[in-house]
Parts: sequence; structure tokens; C-alpha cells
Amino acid sequence: MAMNVVGLIAWPGVWVALLFVSNSTYPSNWILWIFIPYSLYGLYRFRVQFTYFPQAFRMRRVLRAYPWQFLEGVPSGLGKHSGARDDGMWFEFRNPADAEEKVPLVFIRHPRTYWWLRRLDGPRTRPRLRAQIEPLWFAGDPRFLAVVAAPGRGGRAPKRLHFLYQRPAVDIQCAPDSWGATPADLERARRAGARVDTPPFTPTADEVNDQGTERLPWASQPALKHPPTGKAVRRRVVRQMVLLFAVWPALVLVPLLLVVGGDEGFIPIMVRIVVLVPIVVPFHIWALVTALRMHRVLSTHSWRLVECEVVRAAAHGWRLKDGSSSGRKARVPAILRIGGHGTVLTATPFKRYVSPRLNHLWCAGPPGVGAVVSEPGGARPFRLAKYKGPIGASAAAPVTGERAQVPES
Repeated sequence: MAMNVVGLIAWPGVWVALLFVSNSTYPSNWILWIFIPYSLYGLYRFRVQFTYFPQAFRMRRVLRAYPWQFLEGVPSGLGKHSGARDDGMWFEFRNPADAEEKVPLVFIRHPRTYWWLRRLDGPRTRPRLRAQIEPLWFAGDPRFLAVVAAPGRGGRAPKRLHFLYQRPAVDIQCAPDSWGATPADLERARRAGARVDTPPFTPTADEVNDQGTERLPWASQPALKHPPTGKAVRRRVVRQMVLLFAVWPALVLVPLLLVVGGDEGFIPIMVRIVVLVPIVVPFHIWALVTALRMHRVLSTHSWRLVECEVVRAAAHGWRLKDGSSSGRKARVPAILRIGGHGTVLTATPFKRYVSPRLNHLWCAGPPGVGAVVSEPGGARPFRLAKYKGPIGASAAAPVTGERAQVPES
């Protein structure tokens, strides 16, 4: 993860440095032609660098759920495995539920495969290179997803970590497959980020609210397949990606190129942008990471109805009204207790507002920190984090004052 961040900063940093060198150190423009190959490759690597982060987060989640194992003589190959649905290089592991059954894990769509390509079993693989992945470090369940790594120097630590998975365990377009796993194995794989064929929660007959809401739609499918939810999450991810990869780069590069071209009038603008970027961009990165985590939870869990209680922040000392002169409903910050748990939760990364009389929520994932919830309908999902501020009485308790918290629409 640290090297991913270093690469994300280094590739555009060197590109900008070469741009200044070509303009200031060498007045002649011919030196710019020498830097053109690196400039093009640097921009390509800057784009590719972002693709490493989802894999890094997935590996982190797998390693939290499974311990490392050391495997000797794991079969591998470069061609298509007869038992795999995808083409590509593969490792073959034993099925944890049946030692006689072999389960292939294929290297699917990941750019960092060339190092492994030279070391897996093949007609031209050198024994010296093959020995570099013995013993193989393995963490995960080959029926769903796993992390493999080569032994580092001295064999005391892993290196070259690589994320492998069965396509149904990750791809929302595929039907999940259980491979005959036990409920405990399925729950463990779900905690590691896999999609499994049984929903984590089965709605019951009394999972309805006091207004007669019917059973939740799409209860047997991932919450992301519920149309309002999928649309909201995709819109949020696209918006943050456009801000990070289009708007902010344009705000930085356009004034920079104008300043390099000799237009000194843009220097004050460039200074302001340089000061603003380290302050604002981390918030957009945080929002994008949160949106991607929401996408992961919603693609592996279904919606279910849970009871909740709106908790009043200690600083919130005015009366809560059901309406105002403008006809809008009163809304209060989303500070919640869910399903009778004592932990007080709130929205992250930005504040969200809910009705003060809310008593049921749609919830995806185990109720608590990291779960995704929405008001009934699933159109406004948000992720939960632990609330660390002081709290007062519940929202239903009477308080003094006449003012209501009504956000602008």
C-alpha cells in the first residue's frame, strides 16, 4: 500500500519536474522532445497506479479474515485449466471441504502478473525461478478468494503479494457459488469480501415497520441490484472519480502549463491551487474510498429491515418539528442506535440527515461500524462509523425551544 502511494506521487511529480527542467534549464525546445517518451509513459503509469488500490484493499480484507499458510509443491500452469471458467495462469489448491477435489485459482485481469508468469510451471520455466515461490505463502479459501505471495529474503516475510479470486465471488454479474461450503466458511468468506450464494440475513415475517411496509424487495439478491441503490452508489463513485481524475488535474495542469509558457499572471492562481490541493483533495480521496467500500458491502449483502433509534447530539437543543412554513419535513443529523445495540453510530465521511421519527432502516451488512444503511427505499445509502461526540436524549424526548433543523434542498 505504501509503495502504491509513493508511485501515485512519484510518477506525476517527476513529470512536472522534467517540465520545469525543459523550460528553465534549457531554453531550447529540443530538450522537450527527449522527455516526451517519459511524459507519455508517466501519464499512463499515473492512470494505472489507481487500479492497484482496489486490489490492495481487497488483500487487506482477506488477510484480516485468514491466516498465512505455507504450501509446498502447489501445482501451477500457464495454459487454461480444465476445471476453470477463465483463461490464464493458475494455481491448483485442495478444496477445504473435500481433500480429493482440486480447485484452480486463475490470475484474472491484474497488471502485476509478469513476475509470476516467469515462475509458474511451464515448458520454459527455469528451476531456479520456480524455486523462488517455494514454499508458497497462501491466505484465503480457494473456493472464493485468496492472497498468494512468494517468500521474502530468509523466508521470514512475504513479498510480491497477489490477489486471486473465483469470478462469482467478486463479479456482481455472475451468480454466486458456494462450492458446498459450510455456513461458517460462507460467513468467513463474506467477511473477507466474497459474494456467496446465500444472503447474510433472511427477512422474517415481523421485519416490517409500524406503517405496514411489505417485505423488502430484492431480499435474496445483493443490495446493489436494487435499482435506486445501484443508481445512487454508481453516481457517487463516478462523481468522486471525475473530481479526482479530471477536475483537480485540470485545475493544476492548466495554470502550470500557462506559467511554464511564460504567463506570469497565473502565478498567484497557481500558488493558491498548490495551497488548496493538499487540503481539499484528501477529502475527495476519503469520499471515494468510502463509496468504494459501500459498493463492496452492497454487492455482498442484501437489504434487510432493522429497528433503529435516532439519538440527539448534546449540542442539539431545540424543538424538533415535523414540518415548517415552507412545507419541508424537519431533518436531524443521522446519529443512530441500530437493532438495540448500545454503540452510537453516525454517517461517514459527510454528515447525513434523517427524519427525527425514523424507527426502521434498511441495512446491508452486520449492524454496526462499516454497515451501509438507508432510509426505507434504498435511494440514499450511507456508511456508518462510530459517533465520538456527546449525546443527549433520544429524538422523541421533549426539549425546549422552537427552532427546527431544516437543511436547504
